[in-house]
Amino acid sequence: MRQLLRWVLPLLLVSQLAFAQAEGAPALPTEAPLVTAPPPPPPPENVVAPTPVGPKASDQVGPAKRFSRFSAGPGGALFAFAEGLDGLVLGALAGTGLGSSGGAFLGALVGGVVLGGAATALQYAHPIGVATAGTIALGIGVGVLAGFGLSTALVVSSFSLASLIALAGSQVGMLVPLLALWSVDDISGNDLALMGMTSTYAFVLTALTSFLFTSISPTAALAAMLFAPAFGMALGGLWAMGTDLAGGRILKLTALPLGVGLLTGLLGLALAAGNGQIVAAATLVTTVATFGVTYFLTADEPASTPGAPVAVQPTVSMVPAGWRNEGLAVGPALVGHF
Repeated sequence: MRQLLRWVLPLLLVSQLAFAQAEGAPALPTEAPLVTAPPPPPPPENVVAPTPVGPKASDQVGPAKRFSRFSAGPGGALFAFAEGLDGLVLGALAGTGLGSSGGAFLGALVGGVVLGGAATALQYAHPIGVATAGTIALGIGVGVLAGFGLSTALVVSSFSLASLIALAGSQVGMLVPLLALWSVDDISGNDLALMGMTSTYAFVLTALTSFLFTSISPTAALAAMLFAPAFGMALGGLWAMGTDLAGGRILKLTALPLGVGLLTGLLGLALAAGNGQIVAAATLVTTVATFGVTYFLTADEPASTPGAPVAVQPTVSMVPAGWRNEGLAVGPALVGHF
């Protein structure tokens, strides 16, 4: 027993001393938790200020570019010339019925001044292209023919009244292409050539057809022939909207069939002068057949490419005048730049 106490008591004493030291010792500092700093904000993006829309106070807006001092567009002179000529000629024809010796002069003066002056003012304010002016001139021409055709159909006996109807028709023919092409800078010259071709064919084919049917009265046949170019021009305008034919192809389609038809007609008149129906039928068939063959043979020709613009300017010309042309006279003229 003593031996057991000798070994146990020292162990208890040592354990109590160790426990007492552990309670009295200061607590060891614990490591503080790591606190991570928030990430820095991203750099600001470069914000571009919006550009203000519209003119600024510092902007200097210059005047619109004009073709010349007298015309807003290159075709203004041609347009004014066509309108003035229309007023002069038809005004003179309408003035013949006034009953006085100076009626023709008065009608020409009024028509030329009114129509020519209005056209001059219009082309000064609004630009008109060269091909557009040519289309308007073509419309004036077919309008005159349609006016006389209407007078023929209505059997107007007064030549002055028929001239006034033709003058009204010419203005309708002028207004239709002018309003249709008002917002267009200019059209292709090939489109104008196409409308001229269809107008010519409409007149020729209608004339040949009228010779085939003798039951048609001469008045109705003449009225149909005078109306035909207007319908032909309208058809050409619709055709030009859907295709672009080259100028060389239009020339072939116009010259070759009409040339072959003309030769056929002359040959028929020489060989069968007593039978006009046979001559008209042969001429009509050869013209249409030649047109069809020419159209298909030239189908692979490339379309037209725009070239240099055409400009028409008024100028002054000097021509021989007087007895034996020994003098000189000054008059107006037109110069075209191609």
